[in-house]
Amino acid sequence: MPVLRIASCCVVLMLLLASGKSFAQEKVTLLPLIHPEKTAEYKHSYFVLYKSGSAEQIVPGRASRGWVQLDVKGSWRSTEKSRTLSEPQDGESVNSALEVEAVVKKAFNSFVFDQKLKTYDQHPYTLDQLNDRKFTWKISERGRVSELNHKFAPSQLNRSDIVSTFEQTWIPEMHPVLPEGPVGKGDTWTAKQTFTFPFDLIPEKALVDLVSTYKLKKISSKKGNVTVVIAETRQLKYRAWAFVTPVSVVYEGEGEGEAEWEIDVRQRVILSQRSKMTIQRPQVMVAAKEKPADNIKAEVTLRYSRKLDKLK
Repeated sequence: MPVLRIASCCVVLMLLLASGKSFAQEKVTLLPLIHPEKTAEYKHSYFVLYKSGSAEQIVPGRASRGWVQLDVKGSWRSTEKSRTLSEPQDGESVNSALEVEAVVKKAFNSFVFDQKLKTYDQHPYTLDQLNDRKFTWKISERGRVSELNHKFAPSQLNRSDIVSTFEQTWIPEMHPVLPEGPVGKGDTWTAKQTFTFPFDLIPEKALVDLVSTYKLKKISSKKGNVTVVIAETRQLKYRAWAFVTPVSVVYEGEGEGEAEWEIDVRQRVILSQRSKMTIQRPQVMVAAKEKPADNIKAEVTLRYSRKLDKLK
């Protein structure tokens, strides 16, 4: 009996080891993550925190030194569908390159200055003006986003640069850059992306410059459906306009960030995502001036998340 038990244990151990080896060697091929035959509906949320010293330099009418803090929180929904492009992008194949059209719904944001919530009368430049507006962009077969456009005139809004700020918030999170071939658990790849957006009311341009390292963190298989989790670390350069009455500053600096993407491989759709980016000691310039303010110690934190609501 002991011999039989030992033999049985050896067989089970060999099967487990064989199964583990097979799972470890499993590879997946990732295609652009929006299903060309279905419509995806997402819930998005974001948060921006700007804080700095030297209040007397950037708050109109403030004579005393001290800290300034701006908090912006917002959310929106998007309904996204795609079509296959008739021509390849940048030498890539036609089959996987897509154009995505998104309609924004239920957009909302709030503004806090020095821990006091701004009323609409005090700061009426709210995100709900984007409701029912359309945005389009292209996704190459490796997931690179390009040609982001809005299908309306920004002059229809009470402040046209709401569009640039919104696009700058969304575009780093639209799509991960995909690996060139099949990948398995633990595999990594890198990518660089640069996006710029013009502002109408100031000469500076918004900038998002990302150097990302992706790692396939997890592969799960259930009833023929494969889900993967991708971890992303980011090195970034960032220039943005922070505007909450009465503060209006342009900040520019370098930082780092991280993101996590959960993906349904078979249905080609992002199930959920979250990210955080931090910019330490950016240069800060009052928007109406030509040079950065002196010796301002500042920090900016940006958070974003989304979750798939429906796929139909």
